[in-house]
Amino acid sequence: MFHCGRALDSALAKCAANTAGITHDGKPVSELTLEPDVTDSSMPTLLQSGSLTFFAIERAGKLGMRVRDSNSPHRFGFKGLEYFPVDST
Repeated sequence: MFHCGRALDSALAKCAANTAGITHDGKPVSELTLEPDVTDSSMPTLLQSGSLTFFAIERAGKLGMRVRDSNSPHRFGFKGLEYFPVDST
């Protein structure tokens, strides 16, 4: 089970992982303060569980979690985007 909640005095989220196999920098996580993607640090705090990577995002003052799956079939099957031809006139 994975729990997140907003800290009252900052834009940080406090997270706890219970037997979910979640790691940070290769080490198991039981509790960790997450830096979202809009802080002064260069990168948000990245959590991993298998092929999934989680990180906190902040949009319009609200926190959320972005999840990316490095083994997603959609990622491997992505053929690019199709655009309309450019009209040079």
